[in-house]
Amino acid sequence: LPRTADGRPDLEGVWENNSATPLERPAQLANKPVLTDDELAALMRRARDYIEQHIEAPMSVGDIAAFAGVSTRGLHLAFRKYHNTTPMAYLRDMRLERVRADLLRGDGWGGPVSVTTTAIRWGFSHLGQFSASYCQRFGELPSQTKVRASH
Repeated sequence: LPRTADGRPDLEGVWENNSATPLERPAQLANKPVLTDDELAALMRRARDYIEQHIEAPMSVGDIAAFAGVSTRGLHLAFRKYHNTTPMAYLRDMRLERVRADLLRGDGWGGPVSVTTTAIRWGFSHLGQFSASYCQRFGELPSQTKVRASH
């Protein structure tokens, strides 16, 4: 495939002079990778960098995909290949790691650590879902982590 100035596949005109019907076209590309392994690795680096740089901010799959220079479907496929998860599950897990680190350190933005404040700081607005996700990931409630860290 031809490439754009920034090195991504240029899909403009791919179907010009192609007699295949719209339903046949996906089958034509089934065995042809749109991105090379190097391109896929680069887009994953861009996506992870974006998540890392904006981890406290609200973000959507579309935000991450736009920064990485790929469609949301392409981003989902890349995350499945590299991390066996979705982009939003990856973001949630990174945020859970940050919450846990803060609870273990007792880092409460200059005051005593609060599970609620820490969860909200890292982008969790539904505290019941946050607690369930935390428990599933770490095998204990966030309040248990906080108590254990204070001893």
